[in-house]
Amino acid sequence: VIETKRDLSNLFKRDISDYYFEVLSKRYQLTNRINDSVYDHSETVTGRMKITSGVNYLTMKKDMRSLIDIKPGNTLVEIDIKSCEPALLHAILYNSSPKDLYGHFGKNNPRSKVKLAVISSIYGSSVQKVRKMTGLPKEDILAIRNHFKLDDIKNYILKEYEKNGYFCNLYGRPINSVNSPINYWLQSSAADYACLAFLNLIDRANFNLRAVIHDAVLLELNQEEIKIAKNLKKIKDPISNICLNVEYSVIK
Repeated sequence: VIETKRDLSNLFKRDISDYYFEVLSKRYQLTNRINDSVYDHSETVTGRMKITSGVNYLTMKKDMRSLIDIKPGNTLVEIDIKSCEPALLHAILYNSSPKDLYGHFGKNNPRSKVKLAVISSIYGSSVQKVRKMTGLPKEDILAIRNHFKLDDIKNYILKEYEKNGYFCNLYGRPINSVNSPINYWLQSSAADYACLAFLNLIDRANFNLRAVIHDAVLLELNQEEIKIAKNLKKIKDPISNICLNVEYSVIK
């Protein structure tokens, strides 16, 4: 069993004012670069982004992305954070970002079932429900829950909510509902992480951003920029200093 390297309270930042100035403003700074869509980062409970007008890249089917217009000679690519939400939680708890997060949980189990068990557990499913969905042994499901400290995190969230009427995500965003405590906390934290890390990447590489799709971006790149993007293995959020693995794929 890997010991937690960070105190649990560090998963919940408290300075809400810093969030609005240092995080939320940067999220808009990222998506305001997209000319044909207007993104909103404030309406949902968790801060998961919405598009309020223009091209809705968030609901666009993958096979339709190839219809996006680009300049002759350029290439449209996608950079996607691998297993963003569970990978972020693992990085917060253990200061590491393994290439195959799901390989941690038993090589005797099919990877697809392990992935389903991890995601379902994080989203709040009971041990019994996960066992029914995946067929994995109870002890393996409990090992997943223990690895991600799910019971401890849930209890901490509920205590914070009972005391304050809200709890905060990793970056200080207040969340005013505990209908799905860990799911809300992690979805909210991952939404902030993705925007901050992608903004850092695009600023440093001067890439042309065409769309943000939650934990992925679409970039229009020239041939020199393609060489840089192909070699990209991780992105980093400069506020949390967390690095997560990414995947590169060509759309057209």
